[in-house]
Amino acid sequence: SSGINAEYGLMIYNYPETELDGLDEMLGHWYTICTLVGKKSVADLKNIHRVGGKEPGRNRPIKVELESSEEVEFMLKNAHKLRTSCRSNVFLGPDRSKEQTNAHRKLVDELKGNILRDPSKHYFIKNNKVCSYDIEA
Repeated sequence: SSGINAEYGLMIYNYPETELDGLDEMLGHWYTICTLVGKKSVADLKNIHRVGGKEPGRNRPIKVELESSEEVEFMLKNAHKLRTSCRSNVFLGPDRSKEQTNAHRKLVDELKGNILRDPSKHYFIKNNKVCSYDIEA
């Protein structure tokens, strides 16, 4: 993963991509995301770039590297604020390795299967396990 320590990394998914997605545009995207999640400073940004090859009709994810893991944690904890913003289709995630991504995908598939089998519970992923609790009527 290009020498970036994953605990200082963050991924931004589904942020609209333009023809001119240079550094200035990327910094603008970052400023917008920070503002929407309530992050006060954008000064701890170390690196930002799109990942993967360009494909028509597809927004490549943006990989972000920050100065501290605490800032990454803050961003991930407040990412839910994007859902009620002008960027409601954009979401944040941790910077995962290929293996971590595959393991997480399996957990998500398990979670979706559980929802179909028993929709009376609320399911979530915590500590790499699918957990649930009863939804009160």
